[in-house]
Amino acid sequence: MSQRMQNLFEGVGLFGLWVILAALLALVAFQMHATLIFLGLKAVQYPAMHEVGWNTHTIHGLGRFLTLILGIVWLFFVTMLQESLRDALREKKLKNLLVRIAAILGTIYLACIALLFILS
Repeated sequence: MSQRMQNLFEGVGLFGLWVILAALLALVAFQMHATLIFLGLKAVQYPAMHEVGWNTHTIHGLGRFLTLILGIVWLFFVTMLQESLRDALREKKLKNLLVRIAAILGTIYLACIALLFILS
């Protein structure tokens, strides 16, 4: 009975970590979306930076395309994350995996914010 309870608590803990990391991935994806839309608007603003035919209506299509692509990337990473968390727990490397994921997500998020700050 004790082993069954321990497995239950591990499963619930992994599910909680998975949900938190999925939410953080979504936050980073939304920040990347905002940054890329901002870059598209900056490109439209300066004629030397964009192709013929680019205008503010193009940004709407760009936004929808980015939503599709970032959604696919998010879904891929969230599905792979579950198995990675389970494997890391089994190999007792969960803390290392979480630190690595947090560092990567933090770097991407801060790079997007810095780019927005520099260009605005």
